[in-house]
Amino acid sequence: MKNITKIIAATAVATACAVGLSGCSIPFLSKASNTTCEEYGKQDYSDRSDTIMKMIEEHGFDSTSSVWGTVSIGAKVEVFCGAAVGSDATQNLNSKIEDAIDWSTVGKD
Repeated sequence: MKNITKIIAATAVATACAVGLSGCSIPFLSKASNTTCEEYGKQDYSDRSDTIMKMIEEHGFDSTSSVWGTVSIGAKVEVFCGAAVGSDATQNLNSKIEDAIDWSTVGKD
């Protein structure tokens, strides 16, 4: 009976989040590409790196195939968001970090 209650509760929370009735975020349901600059700026260095790598993979690229490419994309996001290492974002706060990248040119170098 407890398992059924947990399943119902989890479903209710996920549904509420999905339809925007609450401001919650469920990490396994959210995409790195949807991260806003404001959210990105609040992350520590490790979380920022993870977010960049996940976003690259969400766009169909291998984040481990080119260290320079991954670093370059991270740098573009930092500039777009005005988020220097160790500081919050200062610009494009409501924009998605994926907007910092022209994905049609990725991997063309």
